[in-house]
Amino acid sequence: MGSVLAASTAEEFEAVRRHAISTRNGAGFFTQPIGIWKPPVNSAIKINFDAAWKNHEAGLGVVMRNQNKDFCYGFASKRCCNSALNSETEAAIEALRCAWTILPLLEEIRRLSAGFSDVEWRWIPRGANRVAHVTAAIGLRAVCPQGWANQPPPSLVRVLASDGLPSPP
Repeated sequence: MGSVLAASTAEEFEAVRRHAISTRNGAGFFTQPIGIWKPPVNSAIKINFDAAWKNHEAGLGVVMRNQNKDFCYGFASKRCCNSALNSETEAAIEALRCAWTILPLLEEIRRLSAGFSDVEWRWIPRGANRVAHVTAAIGLRAVCPQGWANQPPPSLVRVLASDGLPSPP
């Protein structure tokens, strides 16, 4: 079954390659229409992937975006591959691995966000997000989860004060 599927996939790839060759203009260059990325519909996540292959090395790339054209996740790596077809299939495999890794997390974010009347997501430069960054660093060193109500830990007091907030008593 695997060899039949591989042969079918190779035949499909070859048919697409032949079509691309037949679309060359007189100067020997491809004249393909300029494509514009289109977002997915119905709050789906669209996964684009590609591979660049040269001398038995492949660069693999995966990008996920939502219906608002927001970047959700990206991945890049280098692999040894024996052909361009092999590198493209490796990129497809990585795209699916990324989907199985990140999509359940995105679904959980959607589910939890639905409990609020308004949720806004923005990228904030680290300089304006220092408290969250320092808190994440505390989490990285923590042995167990930590939480604070009304009184931040001493390591956050100075960072909070640098944001212009009053220091806790």
